[in-house]
This record gives sequence, C-alpha cells and structure tokens, in this order.
Amino acid sequence: MDRNTQPGAHTAFIQSILRTQGRDATGFEARILDNGTVAVSGPAGTALYPLDGWTSKFIRHVDQGYFGAATAPAANEGG
Repeated sequence: MDRNTQPGAHTAFIQSILRTQGRDATGFEARILDNGTVAVSGPAGTALYPLDGWTSKFIRHVDQGYFGAATAPAANEGG
C-alpha cells in the first residue's frame, strides 16, 4: 500500500452508490489521502474531492455521467 494513503474504507460506500445509480461498480475504489483529499478511482481514471462534502460532489458527478453511462437493468429472461 502507498504510504501516502489510508486504506479504502469508503470503497464499499461508493460502489453501493454506483450500483444504486445503475452503474457497474467493478474497479472503483475510494481512499482518503494524507492531505485529507478523497481519491475516487475507476476504470477511466481518478477524481479528487475535498473531504468536506465529497459525497455530494461525487454523486453529482455520477449523475452527470462523469463516471460512465448508466447500464440498463438486466432483462428478465424466462426459461
């Protein structure tokens, strides 16, 4: 683990937000850097948020599609 980060205790939280928004949460993680910045990483890159209010900013960016388009729910496939 990089000595400049704390373990990603927020990873499950952001993955839950992404799934709730209809997005694939695979490959996403969050960690709090030593300087208090929250780093949210996904398959396409990393976004940095100030610790104060990071959740609402992240959700707004998810809603705006910065982390990829929403995926359609799986169709119910009958037998």
